[in-house]
Amino acid sequence: MWSLARAGDPATSFRPASWGKGVIIAPSTFFRTNGDVAIFNYSPEKRTFKASLAEETSLDASKTMACTDVWENMTVPVGADGDLEITLPGGTTALLACRNV
Repeated sequence: MWSLARAGDPATSFRPASWGKGVIIAPSTFFRTNGDVAIFNYSPEKRTFKASLAEETSLDASKTMACTDVWENMTVPVGADGDLEITLPGGTTALLACRNV
């Protein structure tokens, strides 16, 4: 998944979810337009992350979306409206491949 990045091609690099929204804190959720999601829990405590795949990616919200944690090889549920919610233990990360199915 990391090998997809190409210099000069913004569609292949990760972009923070808070990009252009005036958020001062360090972003913890990053997206690629193809639906890849990287989430970093910088906190020592367990934390729940919520994001809209329909807003942050080019996935079609009118179709079913599915996410797979590529490190754990587990399915991560996605709401019917394209909302993703995942809880991570403190100091951990998740790398998700989300696609329309």
